[in-house]
Amino acid sequence: MTSSAKEALLQLAAECERVVAPSREIDASIHAALGGDQRRRALATLGPFGPSYTSSLDAAMTLVPEGWDGALYLATDTHKPSVQLETPAMRSAFSMDYEGVNGTAETLALALCAAALRAQSESRP
Repeated sequence: MTSSAKEALLQLAAECERVVAPSREIDASIHAALGGDQRRRALATLGPFGPSYTSSLDAAMTLVPEGWDGALYLATDTHKPSVQLETPAMRSAFSMDYEGVNGTAETLALALCAAALRAQSESRP
């Protein structure tokens, strides 16, 4: 992990975009980065019954911070699944020049994890 909470979350988001399949190890790292047990202990604790952030849209949705909303885009022949998250303060009724946070990955759950972890990082030092 990196030195700050924000960097750790951003590193996990990038990892979600790099992998080609869900990972219980990444699930445990997410759990630990958000204040859960240390990663090794979390991996043992989560086992098959803990949140499967990287394989379940329901679990990944729990990572989206309160007050954020967004759009999920399914895969096409030429594009991977992607997610854009934003807050009302990030957009204006008169302008489309706002930046949300994005995630693009092999699966929609992984893309949502990446975007949600970037959103979580917005409030971290």
